[in-house]
Amino acid sequence: SYPAPRVEVEIVMHESGVAERDAKRLVALANKIRGLQELGLAQSASTRLLVSAGALIREGLNPRLACDVAIVQPLTDDPVLAEALRDAANLVF
Repeated sequence: SYPAPRVEVEIVMHESGVAERDAKRLVALANKIRGLQELGLAQSASTRLLVSAGALIREGLNPRLACDVAIVQPLTDDPVLAEALRDAANLVF
């Protein structure tokens, strides 16, 4: 199980140094992905992946690219599934 959204936002902010606004968006994205069980992902968007994406955003990487590199690519190598996850990230960012 994952931390409550507010707690997870705090963790992402503290561990990555990302701004609260972006931490909230990352947690929202993770919750969208976690709710898509029908995609058949072997694992889901962990808090650790969110922290990695947050650190990339803090360093100046475009948030959509950061989500692709730190969240989408670690979760799947299936092109169709990856595109669906990128679409979810694009809705949040």
